[in-house]
Amino acid sequence: MSNSHAATIDDPVDDAAAAPAIELADVTQNFALDGLDFTALERISLSIARGEFVSLVGPSGCGKSTLLRIIAGLLAPSGGTVSIGGQDPATARAAREFGFVFQDPVLLPWRTALENVELPALVAKQGSKADRRAHARELLELVGLGDFAAAPPAALSGGMQRRVGIARALALDPSILLLDEPFGALDEITRQKMNSELLRIWSERRTTALLVTHNVGEAVYLSDRVFVMAARPGRIVAEVAIDLPRPRTLDLLEQERFFAHTKELTRLLLHDAEETAP
Repeated sequence: MSNSHAATIDDPVDDAAAAPAIELADVTQNFALDGLDFTALERISLSIARGEFVSLVGPSGCGKSTLLRIIAGLLAPSGGTVSIGGQDPATARAAREFGFVFQDPVLLPWRTALENVELPALVAKQGSKADRRAHARELLELVGLGDFAAAPPAALSGGMQRRVGIARALALDPSILLLDEPFGALDEITRQKMNSELLRIWSERRTTALLVTHNVGEAVYLSDRVFVMAARPGRIVAEVAIDLPRPRTLDLLEQERFFAHTKELTRLLLHDAEETAP
């Protein structure tokens, strides 16, 4: 006879814990452009599990960044519903469930790396000064910059500045990390190193991650799943599961299965581009 516990209808259920980290149903976004209605997103539906790493790929103008803003509660959709762990986006944002990493880290030049990381907790008046400072140091250690706490942004390389941006995004211990092409401006070698660093940080923190990128190789290397978007209007045209083992290292970039996934995503993107070409 098994000693394992079998769930019954009388068992309490934690709906919030059972809910997906991110769930969208038929999300549509319309804008007025030169007096005409413009559909930026059309009937976007997706579900992302807690702790999953998911990427959005698609051509410029397909609405990837707009979708991130809707998920974060910075923009209300024209139609459809958005659920963040069973909550509406505004409630989740007020609870500081989100961390943002943008294309430009936008570090304050008059603050040190440590002070930039500390800033979100300072603004939120979270914890004591000593606690905020200690937590910021821990995060700098996490991104490999413990020895650069006193450095101003101008003294840091582009890759190091982006590490500070990631550390700052984690300052309030968010459950969801939203990344809008954070490494797009870096050279390919630095970008690959940063992707490995991002995976290491994600694996240690186990946040849910949603990445916007134009780079299919980056999407394959990082993700559990990739959603392919098309433009005019912005919509999801494919979902690709990335069946590569974790942990992932850079030697994966030379393996046949990696190339197969990048070829599949490229084919999907090119096929849609041909269909939507004027």
